[in-house]
Amino acid sequence: MLYGTFIITLFVRVFYCQLLFKEQEMKKVMLFLMLFSINVFAAPVNINKASAEEISESLKGVGTKKAEAIVKYRKENGAFSSIDDLTNVKGIGEKTLATNKADIKLGKKKKESKKSKKKKESKK
Repeated sequence: MLYGTFIITLFVRVFYCQLLFKEQEMKKVMLFLMLFSINVFAAPVNINKASAEEISESLKGVGTKKAEAIVKYRKENGAFSSIDDLTNVKGIGEKTLATNKADIKLGKKKKESKKSKKKKESKK
């Protein structure tokens, strides 16, 4: 979705520039627009904190339904400890994970408190 918006925006800018500039100037303007339009691409997303909307906008092949499934899984099972844990979410497979691995962040891990360590040990 975001990539489509980028393409449409670029075409509109090109058409507008054609009306304003001569051919030589047009090449310079095109290069300028392409260089500064790159920022439209999605930034990496922290899957342990992001909303479903943020996830769906940032990850390729992940729409609203899959993003909502990620958030639901996170709420039910706690924060993801590794990127590979995403494959436990229905609809997220190895291919989706491989495509987006560079754009997925987990955030900083919190140190486990002494109380939570004792609780875990007492449950065993």
